[in-house]
Amino acid sequence: KNMMVSFSLYTLLMMVSVLSLRKGLYKYQITQYTWTMVTICIVVFQTQAVFHLIYAGLFWFVLPSALVICNDIMAYYCGQLLGKKLIRRRFLELSPNKTWEGFLGS
Repeated sequence: KNMMVSFSLYTLLMMVSVLSLRKGLYKYQITQYTWTMVTICIVVFQTQAVFHLIYAGLFWFVLPSALVICNDIMAYYCGQLLGKKLIRRRFLELSPNKTWEGFLGS
């Protein structure tokens, strides 16, 4: 359906462009029309390529993000449930609320 709408609009624009040509300005008008079409093609094809690359690479963005989120959640819950019950030794001096159980749970 979108292809038909695009084609119809393109055909309508082409007809209006041809009907609006004026005698004595053909070369200028065709040159302007050509540059407009070239610019539109460049923009459309580059945008289409960018979207294709984004969707093709979306998996490589979502998977690492999901792994980091799951890792942090498991570290938090293991630290809350088992924290300082199995191993009494401090994990890091820099962050006193971190526990060995949270580290191992992640």
